[in-house]
Amino acid sequence: MKKILFLLGLGLFALCHQVSAQWVSGNPGSSLDDANTVLADIRARYSNLAENCGTNNRPAFLCSGVILRVSKKSDRYRVWDPSPPSRERGGVAFSYLRADAKFQTFAWGFTNGYIFYPKLSAPVNKLSIGVICSFPMDSWDWHRDVLCGSITLENNKYKDVSRPCQAQGIVNADQWATHWNQSTSGNAHLEQCGFDVASGTLDSAVFFNESLKAKQKVNGFYEWNELQLTTWPQGSASTLPLQAFFYSDSAGLVDARSNQKEFYTDSGGIVVPVIKVSLPASSNQDVTFEFYPRDQEVTAGPGTMPAYSDSPWIFSPVDGTIATSPFRISGKSAAGATVDVCLEGGGYCFDKRVADANGYWFIDVAQFDSGTYKITARQTLNGQVSSWANNRAFMLLDPSSISSPTEGSPVSSPFMISGKSAAGATVDVCLEGGGYCFDKSLADGNGNWFINGAQLGSGTYKITTRQTLKGQTSSWASNRTITVP
Repeated sequence: MKKILFLLGLGLFALCHQVSAQWVSGNPGSSLDDANTVLADIRARYSNLAENCGTNNRPAFLCSGVILRVSKKSDRYRVWDPSPPSRERGGVAFSYLRADAKFQTFAWGFTNGYIFYPKLSAPVNKLSIGVICSFPMDSWDWHRDVLCGSITLENNKYKDVSRPCQAQGIVNADQWATHWNQSTSGNAHLEQCGFDVASGTLDSAVFFNESLKAKQKVNGFYEWNELQLTTWPQGSASTLPLQAFFYSDSAGLVDARSNQKEFYTDSGGIVVPVIKVSLPASSNQDVTFEFYPRDQEVTAGPGTMPAYSDSPWIFSPVDGTIATSPFRISGKSAAGATVDVCLEGGGYCFDKRVADANGYWFIDVAQFDSGTYKITARQTLNGQVSSWANNRAFMLLDPSSISSPTEGSPVSSPFMISGKSAAGATVDVCLEGGGYCFDKSLADGNGNWFINGAQLGSGTYKITTRQTLKGQTSSWASNRTITVP
């Protein structure tokens, strides 16, 4: 029996250890075919419940499961680059999704991000990024003294009980669950320990497997888990083991498409697909992964561009969605064609664009006031002008603005938060990162909204807002910093 299990383990390892390919500029095939291969690979890894990747020193995350990170766009760095806090800590927080490691919400309620290849099946010439530690629940890493270290809140009151699990003699799921359930702080996250699973740790695969089981033992489906990965250099798009961008709702799709385009540009022509990931509502359901060609901002290869006599294809904005100024207009035409992009009726046209070798063209930082618009496009090549494309209708909805409190002002609890949005919009008002939100507010007929009786403890906070109208949600507004004495 041991021999059979050993051979089975080698077979699983061999299946996992297939080096992947990626669509790059010059490939003869279609990026759509590659995307379907990526989808099948992600689905297979989600379902692969391997306890290790061949030995007890090769944890399962090296060959199975889905390693993902949520993202939020910034004007200071690309979403796939480590954030300033991550660079300072030396680690980047990810989650691990598998059929035996499910959760019902992405970190901080975000709805888009990216997926890494597992290390053993990443394409050649990619960065080797190590996993350092594994937490069954959200680690509160911004409150830890060092990467994978101890919680520093309340004057290091929980320093000893939140240090790495093995250092405390916690080496299995039962011991971890007992530690979590015996919390005396009122919030077990303050006392949570993480398992050391870094390369070189003896039996790291065993400890990682215990981390996955620990989440199940405390009914942790309601919250994401966390892996800490080593940081990588800024500007590493071409060598980053990034397999796909993902989204879970319409607002997330807008960002995922934008990230796909920026990655294509920064990486020198690598096309990674945009995948829809739908988390389950209950623990007896499974995650679903789907690929839709219509979701893609960038496609390349045979069959992914119209003939020069056809109308151009418009990819973005997505028909019937809400965008925020400045926004991107993009699409495909014949390679080298000159493209006219205009409002319906031709009353206003943007600057002309020339499609690249893959037929891709785009207009960045397009600006209009809030409202509903229809755009169309046509292409010209070798003196032949195509017909106009079907109109693409969309709404521009800028983020809700905050009128009060003013930037940097001191406030005393309770206080009022007020602002402006589209008339009739539902407004979310949250602390930066979405970890805490106040009550929702409904804007009146003039777009005014307010929240009375807001309460916060002493400290400095950053408040942001977003609005939802007709099922569409805007991006988050710029942060408003306030101080509560």
